[in-house]
Amino acid sequence: MIVISFAAGLAFIVTLLLMLAAAGRLSFPASSGFDVSAALSDRDIFRRQLAELEKMRAHGLLDDSSAGEARLELVRRILAAEREAPAGGDKADGNKQARQCDQTRRGRGFRLFLSLAIIFVPLFSALVYYFQGQPFAPAHPFADFMARDPAGLSLPEHIVRLEALSARAPQNAQYADRLASLYLQAGRFQDAANTYSHAMAIGGDTADRLLGYALALTGFEDGVVGQDAEAAFRNVLRLDPQNPQAQLFLARGLVQGGKKAEAIALLQDFWQKTPADSPWRQNLQAAIVALKSAQSAPDSVAAGAAGGIAARGKPAADPTAEQRAFIAASLGRLEARLKAAPGDLQAWTMLINAYLLLGQRDKAQAAALRGLSVLPPAAAQSLAAFARQKGLSVAAK
Repeated sequence: MIVISFAAGLAFIVTLLLMLAAAGRLSFPASSGFDVSAALSDRDIFRRQLAELEKMRAHGLLDDSSAGEARLELVRRILAAEREAPAGGDKADGNKQARQCDQTRRGRGFRLFLSLAIIFVPLFSALVYYFQGQPFAPAHPFADFMARDPAGLSLPEHIVRLEALSARAPQNAQYADRLASLYLQAGRFQDAANTYSHAMAIGGDTADRLLGYALALTGFEDGVVGQDAEAAFRNVLRLDPQNPQAQLFLARGLVQGGKKAEAIALLQDFWQKTPADSPWRQNLQAAIVALKSAQSAPDSVAAGAAGGIAARGKPAADPTAEQRAFIAASLGRLEARLKAAPGDLQAWTMLINAYLLLGQRDKAQAAALRGLSVLPPAAAQSLAAFARQKGLSVAAK
């Protein structure tokens, strides 16, 4: 059963009454009820001027000679107006009445057209909306959306929510950081770069912000490490010398510039300084071997060996050794992120995807089960659907 709220019904009735009132006012305009001829109006004006002249003479504002001359002129004009009043005769009156009737007919036709337009346009729009739109669809207030559990939101919904929060608190650097990270995940690199830049302006430079900014610039350039991105990666290393992503992307930039030997030297130096228990050490060594084997190959092949991200941020179907090192370097950060916020659905999906890209299916399965055990029901269902999409055997709790 379709139920229309009292407020909506009242608004419709008021709108309809206003349309009818406007149409009626145009169709039946108010009339003055009497007509005054032009000649009669002129005579009245002259007589009033004559009366004003007498008052001015009585108050001494005019001398007798000037007042007499003005009086004679006004009397002459009054007599001329009285002679002209009947001069046109019945013929002039007939022509005037004919013109007035013609103007009246034209005015009524135009007013009728306007009245029909006022009524037709909104009624036609209402009918089109009734049959083509969804006038009885349930409302979805934005406040209800903002009150939902963030763990159960999809990536686009997360972005909308963070955009609203950032708009309400534009000086909140944490909101800007989270929004920029979501933009980066969604492949919206220009938005990510702008948001990271805003976060650094209000919250200062940090290694994570500079890294995200550099990754966004690289993604926007289809994987090419430009000058701005290179400068940002170097600033990351200034704050965090052991950051593997910055090292790998700097090597990628060197390879793209034809400096393969410098790229190998950079990665070898980083590998020697990397602690033995680092999760990316083995993959980093494999990336160095791949670069050495590609050193004599064309630039495109070598660039593929040191590719950090593919075009527009999409990973290649078969990750190279260096890409594996990049993914492995991200695992530690994802684990730390989930340790601090175990209800982060997006982090769980990224962790599962990273293990799958590395070919570690058993670890991806274990990560999915861990996520299902800590996530709320709605988010757990989303994670289970994602895992099944990847070919993992899981069931939502």
